[in-house]
Amino acid sequence: MSRAIQILSLFFLLFTSSLHSQSNIKTLGILNLESANVAEVTVADARTLTNRLHTEISKTGRFQVVEMQKVDDILREQGLQQTGSCASDQCVAEVGQLLGVEWMLTGYIGYIGHTYSIDVRIIEVKTRKIVETAFENYRGQSEGLLDVMKSIATKLSFPSSSQAPVGALRITSQPSDAVVLINSTEAGRTPLTVNDLAPGDYTIQGKLDGYLHRSLTVQVNPGRIEQVDLRLSKICILKISSAPNGARLILNGREMGITPFSGPVLTGSYQAELNLNGYAPWKEVIKIDTDYSRQVNLIKFAEFAPQAAKDKGKKKWPWYVAGVCLAGGTAAAILLKVDSENTGTIHVIIPKNP
Repeated sequence: MSRAIQILSLFFLLFTSSLHSQSNIKTLGILNLESANVAEVTVADARTLTNRLHTEISKTGRFQVVEMQKVDDILREQGLQQTGSCASDQCVAEVGQLLGVEWMLTGYIGYIGHTYSIDVRIIEVKTRKIVETAFENYRGQSEGLLDVMKSIATKLSFPSSSQAPVGALRITSQPSDAVVLINSTEAGRTPLTVNDLAPGDYTIQGKLDGYLHRSLTVQVNPGRIEQVDLRLSKICILKISSAPNGARLILNGREMGITPFSGPVLTGSYQAELNLNGYAPWKEVIKIDTDYSRQVNLIKFAEFAPQAAKDKGKKKWPWYVAGVCLAGGTAAAILLKVDSENTGTIHVIIPKNP
């Protein structure tokens, strides 16, 4: 007998607990999100995002959500569907009264610079007071806004961070289709959304053949979607040879090797130099955005070996040699003077401009 009483008591406890839980579930009507910039977010886009928000909120089980068709019918009956606007709290509350719900959700989607801004609020129909708010800023392709709706739904359904202990990552890359590793574990290819991540720091790495692997650390926060954009740098093959070979190749002040040189470099502009004893230095700015190959003909310095005066008693005359050299690709006249007192010493004399 006591066993039966215990079972009945447990059943009664579960039943009353269920009733109490159901009594805390609010009835909710959702109005279409309004676009503050129809050039970036069309009315059709806003409707699609509203439907996704409706679905995500319903999945949480925290609200009893009225079907969108019923909301549309009320708006049509009141002549509001044609105007496309029910922005004031008074209008929202009146629609809520006609729907017979306790709470109403309304909001906007804006676009400024390169960022989407989503702001929503829940209004208590009876008092017309705002009881919950949520917002998200998002940079990326417009289809990524569908994932943002889940974050908004989580914030509204679990306003306390202790109730919503997970976050998400929205990862894109330039170019796309890069393999994404999260804490060294492959998660998929970009563009990619990873949900249900515990708060904390994550190491994100993008890998794509022919591009430099890029990694960064991102902090995941409860109830938020963190946007990560991996900008991968293309790797090109640089080939430089010289005539003659054996010259030292320097890029942006860093010695790379000896010609003929072949090796990987990132896209960009470089100050390139070739140095070889007995030859004029070669310098040039090269821009690399694909594989780059170059043959450089080095210009040999003039060799002077003046014969020493055999007879010290004879008068020693200084002598000059005129010539032309290339300096930075521009022809420049120079005059070389050999010191008659110090045989073999060469002085470079730069002529003055006429």
